[in-house]
Amino acid sequence: MGDKKSQAIIFSGLGSAYWKARDFSKAKEYFEQSLVFSRELGDRKAEASVLINLASTYETVGDLVRATELYEHALELNNENKISIANFR
Repeated sequence: MGDKKSQAIIFSGLGSAYWKARDFSKAKEYFEQSLVFSRELGDRKAEASVLINLASTYETVGDLVRATELYEHALELNNENKISIANFR
């Protein structure tokens, strides 16, 4: 299925589509896959974006502990790498 960057983008898009369709289980699955590729690429901005989407999904299903962990990790990436996460989601 193409290169890792394309796969990360496709899986993130699928995660968003499933999130909008309110199939949060599938959304988590695709966001997790996108996260793997983003990390393999070392793309910290994409990683932070996916973490926020994943956190939002966990928040929506009521897993506030996991959502908080993921939001905090995204903020750490923001602070370490001077990326802006203000416009995500």
